[in-house]
Amino acid sequence: MNNLRELNKNETFPYLKNTNEMLECFPKDLKIFDVAKLKLSYAHPEAITNFHDIKLDFDNSLSVIFNLYGEISGHACAQVPDHLVSEDSINREIFNSLFTEANNIVIGHFLSNLDENVMLLSQMNSPMLFESSQRESEGEKSKKVRILKLLEKTIQHHEVFRIGYDLVYENKLIPFHILLIINFKMPKND
Repeated sequence: MNNLRELNKNETFPYLKNTNEMLECFPKDLKIFDVAKLKLSYAHPEAITNFHDIKLDFDNSLSVIFNLYGEISGHACAQVPDHLVSEDSINREIFNSLFTEANNIVIGHFLSNLDENVMLLSQMNSPMLFESSQRESEGEKSKKVRILKLLEKTIQHHEVFRIGYDLVYENKLIPFHILLIINFKMPKND
């Protein structure tokens, strides 16, 4: 039996009392393959309403993007500034894989907790990794421009939350954030 009832176009889910309840679904601490640790550093309980405060800097950061679909749809975009993971201080190829997998685990835990605690079922696609501009091919640049335009358009019509994590890897503390760009409303049935 499905516990979700059909909702009106402008009605949000009855199971979600407030955005704090949703943000509590993010894991607090995680180990990543016994080589790194993730610790939740902050989660803004209120949606970001000033779109000028939202920074999607694909030119100077390593970015991982997931598309979310289901009862919560949108995107999760994790970014770490390039200067925090320079090749002088860290093996970039290993870090790229680690950063991608760490965010895959965080978003996966978030969606599982959301389903278990709030009864909202959503899924994510495979992650898309984008390097900073100076490290990418022309084809990657073109794809990144298309994705950035899509995200900028989506931000204007969805709720946006900023969640901060600290990644501890090779005795370095690397802060990064995840922008959660989501729509809580049920897809319109035609």
